[in-house]
Amino acid sequence: MYRSDPSDYFASGLGLATVERLFLDGLLPRWLRQFKYQLLMVYRLQNESGELPHLSSKQIEKYCEVLIRGFDDQCKAAAGFVKASEVIETALKTTVDSREPPERTKVFTVSLSTQAKRGSGEAGTVAKLSGTVKWFSTVKWFGFITADNGKEVYFRSTSIAGESYGYLEKGQRVKFAVIETPRGEEAADVEASN
Repeated sequence: MYRSDPSDYFASGLGLATVERLFLDGLLPRWLRQFKYQLLMVYRLQNESGELPHLSSKQIEKYCEVLIRGFDDQCKAAAGFVKASEVIETALKTTVDSREPPERTKVFTVSLSTQAKRGSGEAGTVAKLSGTVKWFSTVKWFGFITADNGKEVYFRSTSIAGESYGYLEKGQRVKFAVIETPRGEEAADVEASN
């Protein structure tokens, strides 16, 4: 389907080009390059003019204009991305360790978005809980964990990390983080515990 307003694509491309230029100019540490998409997300959350509208709505153009103006002002863009990099550095220090690289975990992304929206100097930490797999369907690829506190938490196979990636057995002991999603609480970063 053809869309007449490509401002969201333009804003995305301009944002990525701005980040790459900041890496080349040495204004952002090179080790953060693996987190360039997280940098863009945090920058957007810290500089957005309101809630992200649906991409096919007429409000997306106004939303993107604010971001594009920020990218066009090189000093403002540099300051914004440096601030976003500080959020990432703090989140890396405070997010619970996992066997997966942090940039690939939902827990890390939720921690980043929480802090970016809060605008505070401390990233949200996510504590791991312990529990037992109540059941897991290899047909539907989801299941439930009964936490040690008695609470039942939904999880998807894609949230299973480590050596058990994609599959857990009924009765298996696990550690997991609980995150808030639009559908309610969900387990993330689920790992088999010994």
